[in-house]
Amino acid sequence: MSLHAGDEFRRALEQAGLHPPVAIPPGEMIRFPGVGKSNGNTSGWAKLFPDGQAGAYGDWASELSEIWHAQHDHTMTATERAAHTRRVAELRRIREEEELARHADAARETQSIWASATEADPSHPYCQREGIQPHGLRVDDENRLIVPVTINGAISSLQFIDASGEKQFLPGGKVKGGTFTMGDLTEAATLLLCEGFATGASLHEATALPTVMAFSANNLHPVAEQLHRQYPAHRILVCGDNDIHADGTPNTGLEAATAAANAIGGGFVMPNLDGQKCDFNDLAQAKGLHAVTTAIEAALRPQPHVLDEVHAFLGRFIAYPSQHAHVAHTLWIAHAHLMDAWESTPRIAFLSPEPASGKTRAIELTETLVPQPVEAVNVSAAYLFRKVSDPAGLPTILFDEIDTVFGPRAQEHEDIRGMLNSGHRRGAMAGRCIVRGKTIETEDLPAFCAVAIAGLGHLPDTILTRSVIIKMRRRAPTEHIQPYRRRRHAPEGNTLRDRLAAWASTVRETLEIDPSMPEGITDRNADVWEALLSVADATGKDWSDRARVAAVALVADAMGDRGSLGVRLLTDLRTLFQERHAMATVDILAALVTLDEAPWGDLKGKPIDSRRLANFLRPYGVSSKNVRIGPDIVKGYATQDLYDPWQRYLTSDKEASLSPSPHASATSATPEPEESFQLYKEED
Repeated sequence: MSLHAGDEFRRALEQAGLHPPVAIPPGEMIRFPGVGKSNGNTSGWAKLFPDGQAGAYGDWASELSEIWHAQHDHTMTATERAAHTRRVAELRRIREEEELARHADAARETQSIWASATEADPSHPYCQREGIQPHGLRVDDENRLIVPVTINGAISSLQFIDASGEKQFLPGGKVKGGTFTMGDLTEAATLLLCEGFATGASLHEATALPTVMAFSANNLHPVAEQLHRQYPAHRILVCGDNDIHADGTPNTGLEAATAAANAIGGGFVMPNLDGQKCDFNDLAQAKGLHAVTTAIEAALRPQPHVLDEVHAFLGRFIAYPSQHAHVAHTLWIAHAHLMDAWESTPRIAFLSPEPASGKTRAIELTETLVPQPVEAVNVSAAYLFRKVSDPAGLPTILFDEIDTVFGPRAQEHEDIRGMLNSGHRRGAMAGRCIVRGKTIETEDLPAFCAVAIAGLGHLPDTILTRSVIIKMRRRAPTEHIQPYRRRRHAPEGNTLRDRLAAWASTVRETLEIDPSMPEGITDRNADVWEALLSVADATGKDWSDRARVAAVALVADAMGDRGSLGVRLLTDLRTLFQERHAMATVDILAALVTLDEAPWGDLKGKPIDSRRLANFLRPYGVSSKNVRIGPDIVKGYATQDLYDPWQRYLTSDKEASLSPSPHASATSATPEPEESFQLYKEED
């Protein structure tokens, strides 16, 4: 054995948090204090094998167990590598056999110790000091409390607690996955999970809820999963230790409780004792059991789903054109955290006929909530393709002013257009040729990722048919939203993003990737909505119902938009209508072509006709219908339909005079009573 290899082995132990002796003799099993233990503890162990090139070490108290091999200064030959692989496999086999033997020996010893122990009394010094009852514990002949570690109904190890609170496990006993339970788990729909005995006793005494003790922070996760499998209908609340440190040292109790809760989709709660490091027993001693009861009751109150919180967060800053658009945006953001679960990831397109309609704000809010956001501002296709290949995870690409890529202002963006058009499908690749010296090689770059876009006007069907289309509108005077300030509100969005990611990890394995579609949602529309409906179904019935209503509404509303000629038309129509309640289509057309300096008499060589009039007005939610003009029913337009776009897109003192009454008449050109006027919807 070289001295170098021995030193290397000892450094490996020290890096694992162990404190072995200076000299580690080869071929012998040595014992020493475990991780974070005092000199009286001997749960740490190590064995350096005779050749000094490999060994094993661990801590029986914390279930730490590792195999080590020396780092070679030269590249191993195939023969050396094969020999090394065999040696590691043999070490693993020996370690596993020794571990099983130690567990078996310890299990037999536990039976003897537990059988000879006597029932603990509430007057035991540790119980008195912590203000708790013994809850069925026993004491040994050294007056140490004995806590049985149970796995699958059998005692696998013991924990000893002396009067001062020093804890020690029976050497060799299996602890990982072990528990001690206070109360009957079958009699309540809610159970509490915690680390130590005193904490568990205080929780159980304060709430009367069954409480499971996991013995350590790193055992919370496996125990939580085990309980979730055994009691799938139970609500499990993880009650962590608040290991807060003023110097910024990681809060291991919080991290462990969060990980355990996220693993099972449960909740967690932390004690708060004026910002001090504490557990729930500390809280009980400082402020009484009622403080523990209050904290647990607050944690068990129904909490909004994280999707509801994302929905509320978005609604504070965005004036959506409809509640269906609001629902779709929320679901799309959640789907981005699971984008690799489906064959296709839909695009979401925020489009509007005019600027200042909330599109950029929607993209800004999306950026705070999605995984790996990439704001595509003046980027090359090569950059985007390499972001998609980033080992950190699939990105969410955010394109504002998408009309610069697809619209009249688009220049050389063919590669980006190709990526946006084809990258919705998992496995989509972009082929490129690379010249290396005199050799031309091919390269396949992945293109699949989630994409949100925003822009003015219309987009090609190649992308619209793959998109959830949100037709944004300029905010009306009656619509109020909260001003968005990135420095103030982005951290709030990032917190929700992290919670969404944690939730997504809990539903990924059980996600229904082939959800039922509402009637009429087929083919490409079904591809677009499949992921969003899957997310909704994973959230609950309320979201399932809302998602399907939104799908039907937005698919039916997925029509093209027009540009600024639409605003000119709205302005001219307001001039024509004056105080009228309705106008016939033929009268509107005749009047439009006579307006001074108006474009309506020459649209690409032809005057405006009824079809073009309808196409211009449709994006603003206005369509023709049968209206009564005097004694006649004719095809035309009503003021009450035009009032909303006038209010949103035009600014004038005349707006106030155009507000229709709740019972607005169809026309003022007849003396009939107001209630006799009728509007007739256009029949198919």
